Amino acid sequence: LVPLSRRLEPQAFVETIANSLELELDMRLEAAAASEMADVLAKDGYMSAPSVVWDGVGKRVLTLEWAQGLPMTDPALAELPGLDTDLLADNVVRAFLVQALDHGVFHADLHEGNLFASAPAHLTAIDFGIVVDSSVVVIENIIRRLAHHGKCSGSERLAIVRDAASEVRIPTVMGQLIIMIVYLPILSLE
Repeated sequence: LVPLSRRLEPQAFVETIANSLELELDMRLEAAAASEMADVLAKDGYMSAPSVVWDGVGKRVLTLEWAQGLPMTDPALAELPGLDTDLLADNVVRAFLVQALDHGVFHADLHEGNLFASAPAHLTAIDFGIVVDSSVVVIENIIRRLAHHGKCSGSERLAIVRDAASEVRIPTVMGQLIIMIVYLPILSLE
């Protein structure tokens, strides 16, 4: 049993988990993500994020302004005077889509436990431990597809890159060009 488990590299697995936990628990990284998301969310108004209180941020401490409203997990929210539940639901969907499709970055842990709401339909997001850059998703998709196809010609690689990039919209034409120009040669399998 022991020789068979060596191929799973248990020591490397434990080191990876330990390193991931260290990064996950560094509140300075979450503060940076919260600040970025606050800027992104302010552009469209479907949702907001509390501002970071930078003087109160350290490796183990994150201080944000107070999140307005009631937690979306609170049953009292349904009885909140003036709450427009249809508009609230619309804002949740629009906020996510605008983040991912128009701005290239999105809150990837957007559930009711991380949302506060106030009347008529204002949303405030919290917990920015998982914020995803859409371009990273595209690159991972490209690498996965190229690895799956093995050796292929330049035109085949170009088609793979185009298909993979089309699944996650890069916000600008310039962003798409950068991916095509910079990453295609790097990902060459020849």
